[in-house]
Amino acid sequence: MLNLKSYKSVSESIDLVKYMGGFPAEYEIVVAPPLLSLYSLSINQKMNLHLCAQNFSPVADYGAHTGSVLIKDLKSLGCEYSVIGHSEVRRPNGDMPGETDALISHKLELCIKNNVIPVLCFGETFEEKSGGNTENVVRKQLSAVNKIKPDYMVLAYEPVWAISSNKGSSNCKVGYVEHIASLITDIVPKSMKYKFLYGGSVDSKNISEYLSSSYIDGVLIGKASTEKESLESIKKELKAIPTNKM
Repeated sequence: MLNLKSYKSVSESIDLVKYMGGFPAEYEIVVAPPLLSLYSLSINQKMNLHLCAQNFSPVADYGAHTGSVLIKDLKSLGCEYSVIGHSEVRRPNGDMPGETDALISHKLELCIKNNVIPVLCFGETFEEKSGGNTENVVRKQLSAVNKIKPDYMVLAYEPVWAISSNKGSSNCKVGYVEHIASLITDIVPKSMKYKFLYGGSVDSKNISEYLSSSYIDGVLIGKASTEKESLESIKKELKAIPTNKM
């Protein structure tokens, strides 16, 4: 899964996505481009890519909601998936408060009601990890899953301390990711089907290591997916480990 975030302009993002052909057919390639590029990409979609929204407004239907972007409209543009609860929307931004677990739970419900597969991001900060609070944080951030009980979704573990855009980030060992994967099996409903992704400074140098783990169903790639050169390196690595991962 490729999250382009806001690294590129609309025209640059469209050009980059059109360059994303050539991934091994065994992989499901999901791309989350900037919002304003979705319309153009939806009507020009000729590659075997799946579109994903980066976020949306917590509004259920049309009405007096100035500036809102509805999940049902993103669905009509061909978005099969939507990211919710990313660490960059959970954290406060200047005077703007971050999204709460309650708001993210509401968005999870909206995804389910509109037949959009939710990609729920979760993960602890460095302070939470150092304080031994990782399990409590994970349980709290995934509490909505037990409340709503989707039939299928994607769970993306992104430890905040391992994201490359954060100052002082450090690599997350595969064994630690596998520990989190084991932990969530005791948190989410037993009947729920899901894919477990890892995201946090994933690039061509470490993608093979993560995807070689039987615990990890795929990866969520951020900055490394925004340059053609790094994309080519990632494609090369994936061709060496053919599998049906995301």
